[in-house]
Amino acid sequence: KDLVARKIDVDDNVIPSSNSMMAKNLFKLAHFYENKHYARSARVMLNNVKPNALNYPAGTSNWLDLYSNYVGDFYEVAITGPAAIEKLRAFDKIYIPNKLTAGSTTKTALPLLDYKFNEGETTIYICIDGACKMPVEEVKEALKQIRITFE
Repeated sequence: KDLVARKIDVDDNVIPSSNSMMAKNLFKLAHFYENKHYARSARVMLNNVKPNALNYPAGTSNWLDLYSNYVGDFYEVAITGPAAIEKLRAFDKIYIPNKLTAGSTTKTALPLLDYKFNEGETTIYICIDGACKMPVEEVKEALKQIRITFE
């Protein structure tokens, strides 16, 4: 209460605003930890800058990047098993803007990876809002589940 001015930074310039970065982080953490409060906070923050985005899109580019995750499917990619690191590296060579990747070589209780570890097997799960498709073992098969194909 001793502050002269209480400024809330929402305009993106060369450097994204601190609030747009926090909203993006909350969005990703909500998916990683299955936290409804984080998801709600990110959505409320995004909705609060909607008038600014409609009037001056160039000043809200980071906010619009977050918004793009709501437009289509947002993929949660979980890779578990002894070769998880190599599969993660191979998967991350492909640019997919609307995805979150997580992996582990051991059993873990993190919500995105919980109940996905099979001893001795490396499996890739493609999930949307916590609902996962059938696990696969190869990166190319996982990319087909996201509808990315290579010739």
